[in-house]
Amino acid sequence: MTLGLGAIGLLLVMQRLTPRIPGPLVAVIVGTLLTTLLNLDLAGVKTVGGLPHGLPPFAIPDFTFGQLFSLMPAGLTIAMIGYLESFAVAGLIADKKKMVGYFPCSRLFLSYEHPGDRIKEGI
Repeated sequence: MTLGLGAIGLLLVMQRLTPRIPGPLVAVIVGTLLTTLLNLDLAGVKTVGGLPHGLPPFAIPDFTFGQLFSLMPAGLTIAMIGYLESFAVAGLIADKKKMVGYFPCSRLFLSYEHPGDRIKEGI
């Protein structure tokens, strides 16, 4: 917990004093160095541990319809957020191009996405 609070403190200080230096990157590097140099993993700090090398073997995952129904609310939520985000960007474009009279159609068609786009992005 101390390492995490220290990282948050470092992020806040760096944001105020040196906003051009990426604070999250510095926090990761400092945390990694502290964990390695002080052997904090032996003192109880949980680390990721060893990472597997190479790619996992190719296999078709087991799939049941129960999993489909349990994932459906999250998938629909992500799809709706994507649509609303596109709708908001379409509104900005319509406002920027002074498309005042075309509100219903322009925003609808500017925000339309192919249904496979969200799947392609990793839903």
